[in-house]
Amino acid sequence: MILGLTFLGNNRVNNNMNFKEFLLETINIDVIEKIESSGGKNIHNKKSGASGSMQIHNKDIWDEIMKSMDQNWAWEKTRFDRGASRAAGNHYINIIIPRYLKSYKIPDTIEARLAAYNWGIGNVVKAYRSHKENWITALPSETKNYIEKYNALAGTLPTVIPTEPAKSVVPQVDSTMATYKVKPNDNLDKIAKLHKKTLKTLILANPQIKNPNFIKPGQIINIPA
Repeated sequence: MILGLTFLGNNRVNNNMNFKEFLLETINIDVIEKIESSGGKNIHNKKSGASGSMQIHNKDIWDEIMKSMDQNWAWEKTRFDRGASRAAGNHYINIIIPRYLKSYKIPDTIEARLAAYNWGIGNVVKAYRSHKENWITALPSETKNYIEKYNALAGTLPTVIPTEPAKSVVPQVDSTMATYKVKPNDNLDKIAKLHKKTLKTLILANPQIKNPNFIKPGQIINIPA
């Protein structure tokens, strides 16, 4: 479900930022809706108060999304409308969350978007500040399961969630291969397509990469012949 933004206080991001600047790939809303409400069947969580097919947590978050969307759909009247809920959830996970990630200099990954949607952007910011690239180890079990369930249903690359902080790894650059220096907003799938390779081939050529979902600008990637 979408959790609150209270941790961020008044540190709002610029709603006019260009979405294309940080689009990794679009999160599949059909899959999120299936996880959140069994495809629109369970639209009210009495325990948490989350409502609608995308399980938006409360009126404050709904109003935040409406402001960003430049819409005036009232929470009381439209939170259970499936179309409105899907539109709001899509806007939040694929536009608002990436803005916050960029604002706090957190890599825009599938895991980061899903964790922010399920656990709350404030919690993700705190986890990243305290654990840096190992922030995913700080996720609660519910959010780890949420990410794994999304990957399974969406057919995306499985997330490697380590049980302990990763040890520093000496880059293994193969001198017999061409290399590529990772740029901002790159991911392995994008690099593989750029060099006309399969994602699996690229991963096998780079055993130093422990989590294929996380690469950093400046990192050297082996490009097999």
